[in-house]
Amino acid sequence: MVSASPMAETSLEGGSSVLFLRYDRLGDMVISTGLFRLVREDHPGLAIHVLASPSNAGLLRHDPNVDGVHVFDKRRPARFPKLMARLGSLGFDTVVNLVFYPSLTGALISRLAAPRRAVRVRVAVDGGLDRFYNVNHRRTIWGDARRSMLEETVSVYRLLGGDPGGRDASPAVYPGPAAEARAAALVPDSPGPRVGINLAAGDPRREWSLERWRETVDLLLREMPGSEVWVFVPPGDPRGSLLSGMCPGLPVRVAAPSPDILEAAAVLARMGLLITPDTAMLHIADALGIPTVAMYISPEKAVLWRPSRAAYRGIIAEGGVMEAVEPREVVAAAGSLLWGVE
Repeated sequence: MVSASPMAETSLEGGSSVLFLRYDRLGDMVISTGLFRLVREDHPGLAIHVLASPSNAGLLRHDPNVDGVHVFDKRRPARFPKLMARLGSLGFDTVVNLVFYPSLTGALISRLAAPRRAVRVRVAVDGGLDRFYNVNHRRTIWGDARRSMLEETVSVYRLLGGDPGGRDASPAVYPGPAAEARAAALVPDSPGPRVGINLAAGDPRREWSLERWRETVDLLLREMPGSEVWVFVPPGDPRGSLLSGMCPGLPVRVAAPSPDILEAAAVLARMGLLITPDTAMLHIADALGIPTVAMYISPEKAVLWRPSRAAYRGIIAEGGVMEAVEPREVVAAAGSLLWGVE
């Protein structure tokens, strides 16, 4: 892939509205919240809208930097004409496609959602769809990553006439008062540290066996007396209960699985530490300022998806095999975050 300079430049100055396309994964949406905040800070009167997916739209429900969220469900193509009619009627001045991979769908949405006078901006990795855009910004982000995905995403702001400079572009998640109240009832105050472990990896290559998790829990509770372990799994995933059953007599609790990501975020916010494979929960923890032990399957993943706000320790699986990560290494990293013990 060949990176190139932008074909043109644009600016949000003088505009009334912008639409960001972010209809992909939850983790990508979390990372993009820093960009939305930068835009809001510099353009308080600008209406900021986001085209989201069913899996990540809920994250923005209480985000003060986003004025409108529209859901694009690829599994329901019959709804597409109505969605495009609604987007077209809003008359966006600028449409920015933040989906980094080449996508004809994204190109068509950018063209259809923006009237002729609008600027259509693309951030992607090749130029095959440039004819759909007024501005193109190509990035080579895979294969030899030197910057994180957050840095790549926030750099888009330069293309829009802004200057991220040394400003805080870290992600932020806003669970809302109702979710926070439910989390407080579920996770009461505790004198010892609460350690969350996230079993959901989103990719079989990032999965860690229940036996590895059991070893980790056993070591954690032996080396950190008074701690509690809270297990995070998605709704319908039996592994939380299975792991709890493998740890009889130990303070291991399953965080009530919820389809509402903000409820899960509110529970996570009550943890003192999270241990997780490289997945969306890593970025939510970062947005909440929760120290994290993150397990990656490659050095490049550790560069692309490193946290930016919270303290963390990254562990890279030898040979790309997650099972090669040793529980003792994970527990040592957890101890260094909680007490500064190396």
